Amino acid sequence: MVENKDEIGNSIVFNQPWIPIMRISFKDNNEKYNESSIVRGVITINGQAAACGTDKGEIYVHSLETGKRILSHEKVGIKNYELGNGGLNDIKTDQSGNLLAACFSPGAISIYDLRAGIKKSGSLLGLTVMNLENTHEGACTCISVPNELLYQPIFSGGYDGYIRSWDLRKKGFFSQVLSHEAPVASLEQSNDKRVLSSASFDGKIRIWKSSDLKLLKTLSGPQGSNYSLHSIFSFNDEHLLCTGDSSSCIWKFGQEKTEKLNISWENSKKLQKDYSNNIYDNNHLPMLTGFSVIWRDQVFVPRINPATAPAGDASVYCLHTAKYLYSLTPISPSNAIITSISKHPDLNNNLIMTTSSLPEPSIVLWRLNEINS
Repeated sequence: MVENKDEIGNSIVFNQPWIPIMRISFKDNNEKYNESSIVRGVITINGQAAACGTDKGEIYVHSLETGKRILSHEKVGIKNYELGNGGLNDIKTDQSGNLLAACFSPGAISIYDLRAGIKKSGSLLGLTVMNLENTHEGACTCISVPNELLYQPIFSGGYDGYIRSWDLRKKGFFSQVLSHEAPVASLEQSNDKRVLSSASFDGKIRIWKSSDLKLLKTLSGPQGSNYSLHSIFSFNDEHLLCTGDSSSCIWKFGQEKTEKLNISWENSKKLQKDYSNNIYDNNHLPMLTGFSVIWRDQVFVPRINPATAPAGDASVYCLHTAKYLYSLTPISPSNAIITSISKHPDLNNNLIMTTSSLPEPSIVLWRLNEINS
């Protein structure tokens, strides 16, 4: 077991395989928390930094060596005349980790080059290399980026239910498909980039051919959930983890058949009604993310619905059996909810990262405790 301290000095004992090694708090100089929730975070710049975006349209990049903020963009993708509805919905990095892409509720996509330069203070300049506007009717809800972001198509999903493919060397999209009967919640490409998975508030998950957006397969979402919020492939593309608002599932793709394993959350029927009411009332998404990750043979799921799980809870399951293994222990008492979990780009690196929402938005870096694993 490993012992650590929370923010007020209380002892916390960790008997799980993962221990927190860094917590980056979003407090200002007056010890007040930033008034925004982190939507998603990714490890970038060859594993040296953490990039995250908020529901207020902010993008922050922090050094994973010092915890210091090295890049900050405020009100990204929001014009002066656009009041509210300007939050970030998704953030991704290309394979090199040097280019960062983000999409926003006003229908914008922005791409940043993190190699642009470093100020004398040690902060990144973060040059904006591309802006796409009016990508969808309403919000651009999700994106999927290729290995070489500037030379291969980038995919976007929208509140309008469309998936679009963009060539950044040209103007406009070059292909599109009406993919779902509700907003597209997430887009993720397979590791070989041959196929694309989409999840939607219509509860379905669909697999598309990346080259021409041809529909290959329609899968049911997690049993017990009204919405499918996120889907992501395993490293070898043989499994697809799908996260909903109240449950999760794992699809296994075999040569002869496709199998589904359901992951049940406790009290999954207690879905909060206000989430349901917000889906179609506004032109932006409610604070439902569910950005999960597969690390080796384990799946990490942020159980973002406070009606079905303890606040801040993130559970870990076996990839092959869907059996519950353990939960990540919060490092400080908080009713903040874990909004996303991401892994280090190097599969052999034993680091994962979690982000959390209000009232204590923060980034936590976790390291595998080899003794307990």
